[in-house]
Amino acid sequence: MKRSILVLGLLGTALAACGEGAGLPPRSNGSSSSTSSSAGPGGAGGQGGEGGGGGIGGQGGAGGQGGAGGKPTPVCGDDALDSGEECDDGNTEAGDGCSPECTVELGEIEPNDTPDQASPYKDPFPAKIAPEGDVDFVSFTVAATNTSVIARILDVGDGGCATGVIDTILEVRGADGVTVLASDDDAGEGACSRAVLPSLAPGSYFARVVASGAAPSPTFLYRLRIDQVADVCGDGQKTPAEACDDGNTDAGDGCSPTCSIEITETEPNDTPATANAFVAPWNGVLTPHGDVDVVSVVLSGPASSLTATTTDQGTNACAAKTLDTIVDILAPDGTTVLATGDDIIGNCGSALAQNLTAGTYFVRMRGGSLAGDPSPYGIQIVIQ
Repeated sequence: MKRSILVLGLLGTALAACGEGAGLPPRSNGSSSSTSSSAGPGGAGGQGGEGGGGGIGGQGGAGGQGGAGGKPTPVCGDDALDSGEECDDGNTEAGDGCSPECTVELGEIEPNDTPDQASPYKDPFPAKIAPEGDVDFVSFTVAATNTSVIARILDVGDGGCATGVIDTILEVRGADGVTVLASDDDAGEGACSRAVLPSLAPGSYFARVVASGAAPSPTFLYRLRIDQVADVCGDGQKTPAEACDDGNTDAGDGCSPTCSIEITETEPNDTPATANAFVAPWNGVLTPHGDVDVVSVVLSGPASSLTATTTDQGTNACAAKTLDTIVDILAPDGTTVLATGDDIIGNCGSALAQNLTAGTYFVRMRGGSLAGDPSPYGIQIVIQ
């Protein structure tokens, strides 16, 4: 009995030494804690973890295209016809036919529908066919003798002639205002008119302008230009009164001292048997329709080529297609055609024969289907 009490006393002493009842927190006893102890304060909460990084943003959409740039502001005087301008002659000066505001300065004074009301010509002379059926008479004077006149209808810089917007009929009348000396519909640019009068006598004349019945519009702006040219033979400038002008007044060079063409051929020369011997310069005339001219050419030795070409004696008739010829080169037998050429330069013919032996060859000139009567022409022959 005494042994048991001793053990219990020792156990109590040990517990006291370990802190029970000394204000310390109760020791854990396995899975359960003493119900007689007070609960201590909770521990501090832990910090939250770092947030994850944001995702990569998507690419932005493509930007839209910019709008079209605005049109430049029209500038009068820049030599470009802009919308709203009647004309633009590259300056802003008054009195030159195009005003500082790029409107046409009319040269005519209405009414000018009769010779008695005619507006005097001055250069430049812008005018207007308006209203529909309008007639414009313009007076001018030729002061010197031996003066040719070229009257033309032009546009005001808007391209109206070339595009056919302007379509006129132009007459040049004598001093009485009635006698028609020249008339033209569309010999100028496009559908615009051009009338030529060689060597007018000094005096008063009239130009009469109306719209053609084929004009797409019965009203339009136009310019009248009248040039007077002195007819001086031998100055190298061919005028309407001259058939040629080679810069001199020598005879025997194809252009006479009076600026008429010196004809070389002697008729009849329609066949090889009657052919004229070729000499340079050579000029002939095909008349009447169906006329044929033949010239002979002698080769003293072999030649690689013989070229025969129609010339228009400086009249520009080939390029203008008012001269129409066909050229044949014939063998020495006068029958075999070695070469022929048609419409090589405008409507003018040219022919080339090659690898020729010595002998007499023939060049034959004929009129084409569009040949006029008479048809003056020249021949140029080159032997190589």
